[in-house]
Amino acid sequence: MQVLWACSVSQSCPITAGQPQQVPLHTCRIQLPMSCGTLRTSDTFETDPRFALRIIPGVSEPGAHPPQWHVCVLARSLVAAVRTLTPRVRLRNAKLVRLQPESARVEGSEWTAFFLHVIGTQDSQEGFITIELGEAPGYSESSPLPLTSSPPIQPFGDVREQLESERSAPGPIGSRLPLRPMAVRDGVLRYPDGKEVALWGVNYYPQSFTQFFSVQKLGVDRRRSTDDDFDDFVEMGIDIIRIHVFDSEISDGDGNLIENDHLDGLDYLVAQCNRKGIYLMLTPIAWWGSPGARPDSFSRNTPMPAMSMWPEMWPIQARYLHQLLTHKNPHTGHRLVDEPSLALLEVINEPWYWSYSQVVSGDVAPKGAELTESAKRGWAGVRDAFEKAVPAEWRNPATFAWFRYDTIRAYIDTMVDVIRSTGAQQPIAYLASNNVNVRDSDVVQAVADSRCDAVTLSTYAGGIRGVQDDRNLLGELADRWPLDPRLHAKPRLVYEFDAAGMLRQADIYPAIAMHFRRLGVQVASQFQYDARATAHVNWDWPVFYLNLWHTPEKIVSFLIGAEVFRRLPRGSHFDLPQDNQVFAPAAVSFERNMSLLAAADSYMQTGPTDWQPLPLPESPRHIMSVGSCPYFEYEGTGVVDLKVEGNAATLRIWPDVERFPHGRRTIRDAAEERRWIFDGLAEMAGTLEQPLTALHEREHKFRLRLPGWTEARVERLEGDTRVPVKVQDGSLIVKPGTYRLAR
Repeated sequence: MQVLWACSVSQSCPITAGQPQQVPLHTCRIQLPMSCGTLRTSDTFETDPRFALRIIPGVSEPGAHPPQWHVCVLARSLVAAVRTLTPRVRLRNAKLVRLQPESARVEGSEWTAFFLHVIGTQDSQEGFITIELGEAPGYSESSPLPLTSSPPIQPFGDVREQLESERSAPGPIGSRLPLRPMAVRDGVLRYPDGKEVALWGVNYYPQSFTQFFSVQKLGVDRRRSTDDDFDDFVEMGIDIIRIHVFDSEISDGDGNLIENDHLDGLDYLVAQCNRKGIYLMLTPIAWWGSPGARPDSFSRNTPMPAMSMWPEMWPIQARYLHQLLTHKNPHTGHRLVDEPSLALLEVINEPWYWSYSQVVSGDVAPKGAELTESAKRGWAGVRDAFEKAVPAEWRNPATFAWFRYDTIRAYIDTMVDVIRSTGAQQPIAYLASNNVNVRDSDVVQAVADSRCDAVTLSTYAGGIRGVQDDRNLLGELADRWPLDPRLHAKPRLVYEFDAAGMLRQADIYPAIAMHFRRLGVQVASQFQYDARATAHVNWDWPVFYLNLWHTPEKIVSFLIGAEVFRRLPRGSHFDLPQDNQVFAPAAVSFERNMSLLAAADSYMQTGPTDWQPLPLPESPRHIMSVGSCPYFEYEGTGVVDLKVEGNAATLRIWPDVERFPHGRRTIRDAAEERRWIFDGLAEMAGTLEQPLTALHEREHKFRLRLPGWTEARVERLEGDTRVPVKVQDGSLIVKPGTYRLAR
């Protein structure tokens, strides 16, 4: 449906004591099928301003002969001297059945509604109506409102999928470092030199939720734990960390920022991002509860739909956003919004919305749960806002869609304005998929028309469920989202992704990265990385499990995914089978539980294999594997990483991993003790008595087969000391640690 608005201004007319004044007289012109109800509360014309007029197409009577239409006119005066407004109606190919009321008093800025019932002539499918608004004769001319009878359609129609190649041609991909600002140009996230952004990273939460308490229970210093993980992030080449801030831990009911250990943990993490050269994507409002949530926090007392659909909640969120972003970090001396690592902002985490039937009926409680007092209050606020916006006679699913469109768009724009008022220059994103009613057409249109710079997406291949290592997910990745052309001007950022329930399956991440690039995604953050200190029990969101030390095959698959993501141009497309997929420079196989990368400068694989679907590089500068690969022999079960720099190389070996059986019988008490919200999905967690994994620093034989390096000299790094290692026939005995090679 296409809506065309136009506004014209009349000539002069007297309005007070017979004195002529220039008074803008408004007429609106709309052209659309009159077969469904619509409400366009955002299109209001107030020039000068003296009068304002809105035309609201209503519900036609499908199949009526002659055609009939219902129209609502909203009018208001913006000058106190004018109290009475009378719209004048002129028709062609139609006649007026009813105009109610014919006149009305307007106090202040309140709207007055005039309801029209119009019937067309028997032989015409199109009628024309002209609405005039003013206090005295003397109109020069006005524009008609065509009323066209057509087949029924939805007020927000579905649109065809748009390929990334139709949106914006790909360009060169820039390097992550040095840290520098990003901006959106031509619908693409770019660095200052115009090169495209392509960042691969993780969600990470040492300052919040269960990880905050997990580290504490294990007796580990939280800052030391964060330092260890950032060392690992540097080893892995992580580009970006995404965090949704648990606002319920650091705010009160009025949106004031509360300084405590959770906020200090966030400040310390930001400082580490600066030091280590890792970008940060921050979502200031998570809304979700937490073991450390304050009972009086504003989000704990407001249903998620009411956060956006109830305007009375907006000033509280605005206060919180402003205080958080202008908060001075004691570890850096910067305001949060000025931190060099802070690259991207997202208004709120995973918003969702109530439907027309929920708002009208009050049926908003989760299935099987009672409606809480805070939910009742939030629902009543949204209901009252809808009833205030739409007269009773015009309330229907179609008018609600326009109300919801207008409200969500205004919410996004309000929050964007608040963020910008702090001096923030970072691109600001908003969710465009993967939640309740988020992909309804009116919501998509609201996001598209809003002032947010980018859109966020997420995907969990296979859904969020328990262990599913025996399930082939490769064929389920295609077409995860329809690419709505209304969002063409906004870059795509994946705030969360994973294949939940995977303990050892190592084929999925490169395939996910390939599909992301096909869809034009420029930033992707896995959910969620387990701290080294807690990964052996996996207490934190246990259905997700990823760590450099404790999940070696998965982490190598994840890092191959990073290479795929950074190397493939946006819009890359491959026609692939359900398994044994090859998309150069990578390949994946569910059958073999294998991911591998074979590029001219790099070779990586998740485990020993004789599968070689791609040509092997002759002299790769980076080699990573779990166990033996074409370039070395090794029988350990931890990650092996070899980086070559000219005539020197660094070899890093991680400990062997021993795995233990998993099962709900071992974790229920632990899950309940932590108030774990996914208790039913916690079969991938362990306990202190029965962990999932244990690390062992065993010695193994290592034989280097990389051409030109078989006779290299080797030293083991032990602090500041270098200990020579005996090499015989290209073989040496190694244990976990770091070695320097020279030739």
